[in-house]
Amino acid sequence: AHGRRDVRIAILRRNEEPVGFLPFHKRPGGFGRAIGAPYCDLQSVVAAPGMAPDMNDIMRAAGLRAMRFHALAHPDADAACSGLERADYNLIRLDGGAEEYLEQRRSEHARAFKNFRRLTRVAERERGAVEFIGPDRDPAHLELLLSWKRAQFKASGYLDLFANERHLSFMRNAFESHEPGCEGLLLMLTIGGEPVAGHFGVRSETGYHPWISAYHPDYQAYSPGNLFMVRAIEAMPELGLREYHLGVTHDHYKKNYVGAPLSVGYGVVRAQRQTLSSAASAAWTTLENLPWRAAADAAQRFHRRLDHIAEAELGSVQRISAVIDALRTQTLRRFSSEVGHG
Repeated sequence: AHGRRDVRIAILRRNEEPVGFLPFHKRPGGFGRAIGAPYCDLQSVVAAPGMAPDMNDIMRAAGLRAMRFHALAHPDADAACSGLERADYNLIRLDGGAEEYLEQRRSEHARAFKNFRRLTRVAERERGAVEFIGPDRDPAHLELLLSWKRAQFKASGYLDLFANERHLSFMRNAFESHEPGCEGLLLMLTIGGEPVAGHFGVRSETGYHPWISAYHPDYQAYSPGNLFMVRAIEAMPELGLREYHLGVTHDHYKKNYVGAPLSVGYGVVRAQRQTLSSAASAAWTTLENLPWRAAADAAQRFHRRLDHIAEAELGSVQRISAVIDALRTQTLRRFSSEVGHG
């Protein structure tokens, strides 16, 4: 709410007592987006034990005609996610010790973990000791992580969130927050004293939700992201963490560290009957399921970019400019690919 004016919290009451909450951003036209978008990795109605609130009832009471979710977890998931696509949500959960968990992952991905040990030895021989900092309180390290992420956005063609001062301020404020049960947490891997990979996000008492992950491109040969994850899991007990959330994205490295994923819903929950907006959504779904794989993939990529822009940019002028940039980037990428193959 310090960064945006559209933060709302729907409060469910029973006999005047609060029994549930739905935090969201209320956008024009009664469209809702998950609180903290585009950074949040899991959404839900926060309800008292034993409650399974009806999403449509809540949305109508909150003045929402529709709300988009990327990973909706709900006490009554089948009912709440009716009509939504299902996705696998990546979660590291320590039911025992960290070493016990890692040993299980090693047994299932022996080749990958053998390679991580080899890369650690190579990095130590060529660059110096591989060490882990958690929590990392150095604001200069946060700025490094943000700069790596900006380079990553540019390389991928996604909107550079941190070209916007509002997003930078949001991250810096979270980094400075040390409220019990909800505080910023930066974790960093160093090689020879040089920061090379990190995660930043918020933690609860026992769970960590990284919002940003990035690494130093000059150290790519050592697979710093994977070396980071092994050390991060080892550090979880000392940090007081039982859960490490890695979201719904399909980054290939996650399979090495995550056991059975959670099933969550993604898409748009609607509180009213079909509208122009829902018809447009149906049209996108048709495009994304075309039998021509290249066309379907292009539609999916562009739809993700549009959604990313809509979450991050609040002004119409900024959104239009970002969409034009996204179209230009996608066109240039396709042209470069065709030239390269030609």
